[in-house]
Amino acid sequence: MPDLMIILKLFTSFLVIGLFSFGGGYSSLSIMEDMMVNKYLFLSKTEFWQVVAIAQVTPGPIALNCATYIGAKKAGMLGAIVSTFSVIFMPILLSIILIYIYKISSKNDIIRDIFQNLQKMIPFLIILSLFSLARDVISDFYSILILALSFLFIFLFPKISILIKIISCGAVSLLILTIVK
Repeated sequence: MPDLMIILKLFTSFLVIGLFSFGGGYSSLSIMEDMMVNKYLFLSKTEFWQVVAIAQVTPGPIALNCATYIGAKKAGMLGAIVSTFSVIFMPILLSIILIYIYKISSKNDIIRDIFQNLQKMIPFLIILSLFSLARDVISDFYSILILALSFLFIFLFPKISILIKIISCGAVSLLILTIVK
């Protein structure tokens, strides 16, 4: 049986992460990193970003995939279930409440302003996660080179399928790192 304190920490931390995940999973990564790495010490920074990488390539929302994986790692099946439930509970509850409020007051200028201001926060949260990731991942010249080449390839060839871009960027990264080592 998993430790009850770990289950409680998983529940409360993912409940908070779910509550403040405006704009989707990417906007929640900085909050998740702070709680999982700094506050509860469930993972190292390297482990956290490896979990994020795995969560990105598996089907489903990134925050949900991270929660399930971290819960399973720390407390087995019960941890996975508790973490998964707690990360989706608040967004579902808030969605129901906000839909109700919006339906009864959609003509209200204050409510409309609140929704518009929430939309403006989302890019900032995503940028915050990007800077956090960049700080931890970009460690040498080759990391910067791979990042720059990937960025150029993605934006210079907009008509190419994103799947081809991902595979190509991965192959170029592997080639560069193989040549260097």
